[in-house]
Amino acid sequence: MSIITFTSKAGREFKLDLPEAGDAQHVFILSAAKCGSSLLTLLLMDYLRAEKIPFYNPFDRVFQQGVLFKDLPEDVYTEINARPGTYLGFRALYNLGKSPRFRTARKIALVRDPRDALVSHYFSVQKSHSLPAEGPAREAMLKAREAAGGAEINNFIQNERVGDFIVKALRGISRLDPADTVFYRYEDVIFKKGAWLRHMLGEMGIDVINVELAQSVADKHDIVPDDEDPSRHVRQVTPGNFRRHLSEETIRQIEREYMDVFIRFGYTPECEPLVNPDNLSAIPLARVD
Repeated sequence: MSIITFTSKAGREFKLDLPEAGDAQHVFILSAAKCGSSLLTLLLMDYLRAEKIPFYNPFDRVFQQGVLFKDLPEDVYTEINARPGTYLGFRALYNLGKSPRFRTARKIALVRDPRDALVSHYFSVQKSHSLPAEGPAREAMLKAREAAGGAEINNFIQNERVGDFIVKALRGISRLDPADTVFYRYEDVIFKKGAWLRHMLGEMGIDVINVELAQSVADKHDIVPDDEDPSRHVRQVTPGNFRRHLSEETIRQIEREYMDVFIRFGYTPECEPLVNPDNLSAIPLARVD
């Protein structure tokens, strides 16, 4: 492992732990914010750490050091491209698409119903999301928290547009090649964490010899609150929670603006008719039993 120092486009210095350069296989674990990305990362990190399998989480390190992802210099992606390993923690594609290794690497992607993701984002920004100690990323999140704190949820989603980046990340994921990407929907795996973890590890080329370990890791993160608690990171986990919080007008707006995401991941719009002028096809989704 190497510790490499970078300078962001805004002039902020930060460090990343990255693997050594080589020609081995890359594996990328992807999601979008508020789509189960933390659960995805924690499940895999805990299992890989217990089995002493190396992994790297550069984008959480970027966040902790207060750097905005839009300010990452190109040499971050150049180094990732040159250094094969299992990379976790991505909550968008960022500029990974420019990496030749990324385009052909094995990828695991977790997506979620955009309506639930945007509701989750509202409550997270308001109360529960952790903040970097300092830096531009902290300032941006405090600004978003201020906006959410004074806004009713429907106005926040419709007018503030703070959560648009989430659905744009889902749109980027929807364009990945199913030939080298395994797609999971949050709704299909949230109550099957043990089977999901074993399935992901298999798709990553890791033989799960210790099934009990995998299940214990899954059980550790199998948090299902009895009641919705906006102050907690795991506020609630049941799919379809958006119906408790969003107006028909807001649901209609989300469905209309992101119909392509609904089609690609097989989500059913409730207020807008299904419109598919570009003849998009649904992405094949992983089955977890």
